[in-house]
Amino acid sequence: MTYTQNLSACFSDENTQRFDRASFGRWRDKAAEAVDWLREVYAKGEMELLKQPKSRDGFDDWRTIASAWRENYTDIVVLGAGGASLGGQSLCAVGYDQPGPRMHFLDNLSPTKLNWALNVLDPEATAAIAISKSGATSQTLAQASVIFDWLGNAVGHEHLFEQAVVITENSEANPLRLLAECAQIISLDHPKEIGGRFSVLSVVGLLPALLSGLDIEAVRKGAQEVLEKTVHCQSIKENSVAMGAALSVAFEKEKGAASSVLMTYAEKLTAFGQWHRQLWAESLGKDGHGTTPSPAVGTVDQHSQLQLYLEGPADKWFTFIREDTRGQGYGIPGKWLQPDQLDYLRNRTLGDMFFAEGQSTIETLVDKGRPVRVFEIDGVDEMTIGGLFMHFMLETILAARLLGVNAFDQPAVESGKKLTRHYLRGMN
Repeated sequence: MTYTQNLSACFSDENTQRFDRASFGRWRDKAAEAVDWLREVYAKGEMELLKQPKSRDGFDDWRTIASAWRENYTDIVVLGAGGASLGGQSLCAVGYDQPGPRMHFLDNLSPTKLNWALNVLDPEATAAIAISKSGATSQTLAQASVIFDWLGNAVGHEHLFEQAVVITENSEANPLRLLAECAQIISLDHPKEIGGRFSVLSVVGLLPALLSGLDIEAVRKGAQEVLEKTVHCQSIKENSVAMGAALSVAFEKEKGAASSVLMTYAEKLTAFGQWHRQLWAESLGKDGHGTTPSPAVGTVDQHSQLQLYLEGPADKWFTFIREDTRGQGYGIPGKWLQPDQLDYLRNRTLGDMFFAEGQSTIETLVDKGRPVRVFEIDGVDEMTIGGLFMHFMLETILAARLLGVNAFDQPAVESGKKLTRHYLRGMN
């Protein structure tokens, strides 16, 4: 496994914010039933998401595009909302320190950032991807129309196909696909049976990953490893995904945990916290169920949130993902340190301090009685991020099973989209 999960600070026979192992038994049993269901679904090939890690379909086409774009363009603009963007952002963060084109995710419709792109980027050195599963996301259609026109005006609309791609379902009357046909732009197929927030292991996340120079086979290999471990593990207590799902739901239903904090002590996982927030909120927030996911970043949020975590309402449970950074980074020059005040920094690296900050935050919360689980990772690479993606997607699916909700729809969001179209039609 690319990570280990420590749940010891979620249990206590004395602390009422945590579970004693005997009372948690019924949730463990429910989780075991959910895993039996997932195992059967996987064996029968009934969930497209679970087939993806082993598949290599489309890899050659994606690599052809990525190779040409990495050679010919300095900047890549990615247009998409929510799951069409957040997975790609999370993957590209893993390769942000690698050479290659700069990736710009214009995932907010506010005109400010798009104006910046049009004013600062060179259209002759910029390529663009527009992503929408249904092809009817008004935000993406509007942005794509502007960006494609900007590119076409600069290089000639007859050359637009060289530096623009759309990713959308292959379906009739798909607005984004029709736009692509009109502009003679390549369309890549978004998997029909995989929703946007679960699409990170598809072309939606993997094409941006390739453009960032990542090994996409390793991403899927990490995901497959976690999937296999989850469906084949015979001991529910050793099943990291199932135990995580059971604890998430149990803390909500029995301990009043209205919020779940995911705090990452790994710079390359900052965007991952945003991806997880949508996954958890949109999949489980139905019929009165669900906890509010709250991504946090170490060390930044030690200074902005920790006071609340420690002395505010006891209505949260905490997940930490931390990288072992001991010995990494610049050494702290001792000549600037006063022996009587800062001697503890002497002969330490910034990585030592970063790790110590994370450890102290975890221990402070545990000492305060807060329920805490900790993921330990050696570093953030393709295998690790792939494994974490699969862990949290499966954890969400199993949590939905325990709650009795559909993890894959978002009816309330669709209502808002309809109202947006209504207001635009009536706007003066």
